[in-house]
Amino acid sequence: MKKVLYSTLLLCGLLSFSSQSLAITKTEVCNGCSHSEMEQKATFAQVKFGTSHVVVVDFVHKYSRKFTVVNDEDDRGEPIRYAYESSLSSGERASVASLFEYRGLLVETVKQAEEINKKLYPNYVYAAPQKVSIQYSSEDKANESRLYVGEIKTKGDPYDFLTFSSIRNTVFDRHIQTNSGILQATANNVLNTISIPKILDLGVFIDVKFYSDDLGEQPNGVVQVGINALERGFVPISGKDVNNNDIPMTASQVLGGGFSLGGSGNIKEKFERYSSTLVGGSTAGVSGGCSLYVKETIVINGRYYFIYACK
Repeated sequence: MKKVLYSTLLLCGLLSFSSQSLAITKTEVCNGCSHSEMEQKATFAQVKFGTSHVVVVDFVHKYSRKFTVVNDEDDRGEPIRYAYESSLSSGERASVASLFEYRGLLVETVKQAEEINKKLYPNYVYAAPQKVSIQYSSEDKANESRLYVGEIKTKGDPYDFLTFSSIRNTVFDRHIQTNSGILQATANNVLNTISIPKILDLGVFIDVKFYSDDLGEQPNGVVQVGINALERGFVPISGKDVNNNDIPMTASQVLGGGFSLGGSGNIKEKFERYSSTLVGGSTAGVSGGCSLYVKETIVINGRYYFIYACK
């Protein structure tokens, strides 16, 4: 009986050790943060992820700390949460080193994409940049001054780019494909023991600027993207079309605002086709359970603005 009990306890211990060694520690970014700010970041991460162990990294100073977050009670029995610093395992240290390498590779990949773009489109005119409203992590405003944003130019339309994966893949393959293998391998090294931060927190983006002519003299909108190395593709972040509309990235943004969709190039049709992919609708060849329609049209300073709803 004792042998059976001992064997059972040993097996449970091995299973527990195995599950802990295979667990992925969550990673948060806190650039330029003090120790107390990193500690607070880890505490918030426990609420967000429901995990007790969090690695907080500072890409600017290439520094990391690991925290263990504890739920407890104060003297009055009120729940409290606090974090204390703990040691990185050897595997986590290796993964953090790979994470810093991964972000550096992302920056180098974007720089290389810019050089490839100049060779692909040597006749493009580099005019004044069209501004895009970059979306930052609401919990880490320090990222605003720690961004790298590259720029490539191409003939086309932002709504077609966002609607059709074949167009995005073509742009990706022309500019990113040469580095995608090493990026993917490095990302997998990170994922041995820790998670990769959100693309917004990695802070490396590309402004894909569209033109309607072969010389690149007629701006036609811009989409800001991040790079997903694991899936070898772009992740749209934000954008503006030729009429200076903020391009919606979620269903609520489609249904909540007014859009100026005049001009040439079937922009209204393209907007509705793209927006239907966000709301799961059926418009202009996109199938689904919701159909977009123009709920209201308003005129401001001679421009028509369309407000959409779903039925």
